[in-house]
Amino acid sequence: MFELINKKFIRYFLKRYIDDRERLLKAVRSDAKALKYTSAALQADREVVLEAVKNNGAALKYASTELRADKEVVLEAYKNDSRAFEYADKSLQKNKALIIQAVKNHCNVLNFVNKDARVDRDIVLEAVKNNCLAMEYVNPVFRSDKGIILAAVKNSVSELRYADAVLRADREVVLEAVRHFGAALKSADKVLQADKEVVLEAVKNNGYALEFADRMLQADKEVVLQAVRDAGLALEFASEALRADREVVAAAVKTHHGRAIEFADKALQKDRIIVCDAIKNGGLKLEFVHPQLQADRKVVIEAVKNDSQALRYASRELQEDKALLALAAGKN
Repeated sequence: MFELINKKFIRYFLKRYIDDRERLLKAVRSDAKALKYTSAALQADREVVLEAVKNNGAALKYASTELRADKEVVLEAYKNDSRAFEYADKSLQKNKALIIQAVKNHCNVLNFVNKDARVDRDIVLEAVKNNCLAMEYVNPVFRSDKGIILAAVKNSVSELRYADAVLRADREVVLEAVRHFGAALKSADKVLQADKEVVLEAVKNNGYALEFADRMLQADKEVVLQAVRDAGLALEFASEALRADREVVAAAVKTHHGRAIEFADKALQKDRIIVCDAIKNGGLKLEFVHPQLQADRKVVIEAVKNDSQALRYASRELQEDKALLALAAGKN
């Protein structure tokens, strides 16, 4: 309601003082749209227009043709509202230096540039660097441009997939990609999925990247340990031999992914120490513990310490244990 009254007041005010420059300067500082209702002379007044666009960049729409071609005015408007570029003179929408400067602040400037700008390498590179342009929408000619791909893979896990085959097999490019997004390993050439250094970098960033490693490296203890320390559930992608390795499984269940034990060898799923660690450190629910251990007092105590409701999954005998009932009650 107040906003409606304010707009009506501005319009009334401007009808009375349409050519009063000092009053208009004050008006545009509170409502830049006041520029819309003033005279053509004041819409061409550089100081007035600068004050208006500082308040609301979209007010550039009401500036004179000459001022919409003024680089400083357009940049000031653009700082305030990225949509202002839409109202800039066509000559500025083609100005390479201005576009590069603008894209550093706002991405949607690319919606208003001409077609030539979209295939200008310098503009595309700046847009990609600032995460304004996904490789999916980049002209295909740039998918084989190493500099642009190197910039792109820092922004998103999916960018490597749009690089051409040569760059997906380029060790420098892939290393850069997996250091930022481990799962980018999925898009790498198979030769690099079997490169231990590349895979180690990937699983350091994201343990789940182990899924995309060559089978030989899924059976490499150093690689798998690195993966499960980052993401316990990555144990799912380890070789059968390593899922039966006590050190590997112990590391997996200590990473707040207690349910990683689901992927461990059956013998280790019954290991009291590992299961207790999974419950204590990894949030494993007693519900998913082997029945043999649901009747193990020590295991149940650890489970109830974490979650009073865990007692319902203990053996019948332990569900009736007074000390455990008291422990569960104390957690509520």
